[in-house]
Amino acid sequence: RARCPKCGSEVSFPNMTPRAASGYDVFISHSKNDKTTADALCAALEAASIRCWIAPRDITPGKEWGEAIIDGISQCPVMLLIFSSNSNQSQQVRREVERAVAKETVIIPLRIEDVPMTKTMEYFLSSPHWLDALTPPLERHLPKLVRTVKLLLEEKGRGLGTLASGPPAPAAILSHEFAHLLDRHALECFFVEYFCFPAGVVSE
Repeated sequence: RARCPKCGSEVSFPNMTPRAASGYDVFISHSKNDKTTADALCAALEAASIRCWIAPRDITPGKEWGEAIIDGISQCPVMLLIFSSNSNQSQQVRREVERAVAKETVIIPLRIEDVPMTKTMEYFLSSPHWLDALTPPLERHLPKLVRTVKLLLEEKGRGLGTLASGPPAPAAILSHEFAHLLDRHALECFFVEYFCFPAGVVSE
């Protein structure tokens, strides 16, 4: 049990079981300047049982940033790229997109600003899965995003909500998973408050 830092309510996940290392579905690539939007999209996808890998939340303390990013991309069959003027100019985002292309990850660019792509981005982003979220409010575009991601995951043979099998995980892993779920609950509270999107806590 713990107290949500956003709404103040007590949160518990009695049936919590950690996912396997390959349990992530979507890697969210974004500029740090678009973190608010990235957090909101992450909350919406995870409310639909789509497990997201997002930095810095899912970087294990003490692990090198670059190594963690590569591991995160490698685990996810889909990358959600939040495309904006910020990410368009971000070297970090460009490196993530390049690695995703090299690993044949499906990339979904979600355009939140109408800006021309840099030549580097244009080189990598020949994806047919472009989505637009140019017109506010953001929540109008979420159902289509969720449907698109679920469809692509099904095509990749990835079921949703898959849990780890085998012997119980060490306490440290359970603690990390609980922290993740509590963080997600706080994100959903944020999402309800600022975007008026009804999302409940989804336990794994």
